[in-house]
Amino acid sequence: MIIIIFYGGSTSDVFKRKKVPTEWVLDGIEVFRAGFDDNSKRLTSNIDGGYVYLSNGKGNTNYRNVDKAATEAIAGNEGKLVYGYSLGTEIDGVVSTDSSDIDAEASIKNGAKIVYKDTNNSTTDFHQRAKASLRN
Repeated sequence: MIIIIFYGGSTSDVFKRKKVPTEWVLDGIEVFRAGFDDNSKRLTSNIDGGYVYLSNGKGNTNYRNVDKAATEAIAGNEGKLVYGYSLGTEIDGVVSTDSSDIDAEASIKNGAKIVYKDTNNSTTDFHQRAKASLRN
């Protein structure tokens, strides 16, 4: 089971939190609304050691960062990786982008294999991106 919590700031039945046994959870991502001071961590550190922000109403999405060292180490990736990633955005004036500089989608189209970060800390594993990856 993967848990993704979006905090709606409401106490209605739609936004009530449900408890699940920790051993059922494979991974979790805590997403806070950017620009709000009332965000509070709800997932324990063994599920997610961090959190990620998402700007409301801008059509942005959260996107997993590329594990640069692991991706570059894959035999056959040399010459197929595309650098110059440019789809990151700003959240409250702070740049949010993939520090690997690898454009995962362009690299995949080029035949590369991509390894994404999974450190159990969504602060380092994700960034806000200007476009959703599910598009034409």
